[in-house]
Amino acid sequence: MYLPKKYQGQEEMVPEFIRSYPFATLIGFADGQTLINHLPLNFEDHALWGHLAFANPSWKLMVGQQVTAIFHGPHSYIDHRWYADPSKEVPTWNYAVVHVQGVLRSLHTRPELIQALDRLQKAMISAPTWADHTPPDLAAEGVLEKSIVGLKIEIEDIQVKNKMSQNKNEENRQRVIQHLANSGRADDLATANYMRKLYE
Repeated sequence: MYLPKKYQGQEEMVPEFIRSYPFATLIGFADGQTLINHLPLNFEDHALWGHLAFANPSWKLMVGQQVTAIFHGPHSYIDHRWYADPSKEVPTWNYAVVHVQGVLRSLHTRPELIQALDRLQKAMISAPTWADHTPPDLAAEGVLEKSIVGLKIEIEDIQVKNKMSQNKNEENRQRVIQHLANSGRADDLATANYMRKLYE
């Protein structure tokens, strides 16, 4: 990822970022193929945890391979007319992303799979564990193991990019935040709030 120093984010923000934006694009390469999957992942114990459908063939190809998980944060179009002197500006796009690289391992035992589902449910809705409300058709021994495969990504590298008007002065940053906050679009409001937090 192209990552100028001014846009580099701190690794300490990654757990909260992933909790807020857990739906990831998981990319791997095997047998001359580019393998792309979309799934929620949890950050815990310096690893990413999740699961895929057992019938999905890509996990077998990615096991033991280095993969990249991309987490997309808020992003918005920035109009050059929002700046104090539009004649000297061009439109751009503000965005935040986290790239996590590591080796993918598969998890197959029933306790591991239940733990993967529990992690997801706890992260999303803070509800009682998934195991407490197991659907009857998954309760029988062996059924869950044929339905999903657990994933653990052992993290080797993390990159954080916050391209959020760092190249502008305080006045123009505040003008951008105000326009985003007033746009009426949910994505723009999320970007405005992210920028406020970044600069507070």
